[in-house]
Amino acid sequence: KLYVGYDSAGQHVASAMGVPLVSVFTGYACDRMLARWRPNGARSHVVAIDETNRSSALEQSLRAIAEAAEEA
Repeated sequence: KLYVGYDSAGQHVASAMGVPLVSVFTGYACDRMLARWRPNGARSHVVAIDETNRSSALEQSLRAIAEAAEEA
């Protein structure tokens, strides 16, 4: 009903199947990598974490999970 995770394969399968998802995306080398590898489905919620927002990663992730759960 809802996919939450970091794994690239799982997020892309969920997106392709129309499953609401939250993908926590961190460790990307540049914004171009994030743009190319993030899931793009209508029900995809991507939490991009970098040095500027790392301290609020949990809060961002929980907020995205709540939003995606409403779609499930």
